[in-house]
Amino acid sequence: MTIFFTSDHHFGHYNVIKYCNRPFTSVQQMDEIMILKWNETVLPEDEIYYLGDFAMKSFLVPKILPRLNGRKYLIMGNHDRCFKGNSDKWNQFYTDAGFECLVREQQC
Repeated sequence: MTIFFTSDHHFGHYNVIKYCNRPFTSVQQMDEIMILKWNETVLPEDEIYYLGDFAMKSFLVPKILPRLNGRKYLIMGNHDRCFKGNSDKWNQFYTDAGFECLVREQQC
């Protein structure tokens, strides 16, 4: 088992292609290539600590997260709907999608 740390994929965020000079022509291409590269690197038994900003559109979380290898733990970022101040509904949404655990800034 390997432990990985990653962040800021911003799945579904078209403007991040421009802002971060990502080499993609569409958000769909970006998302699919990032999923492919993730799964080429991460094995199903690996642990991933995700340091925030998984997806810009919450409806993408349950669509993309199950496609990614590994046991995933989310340390919430400001673009994650479950970020501090948001309701328990969003916490449940993210754990139902497949994050093993959610950590807020004030818990650290």
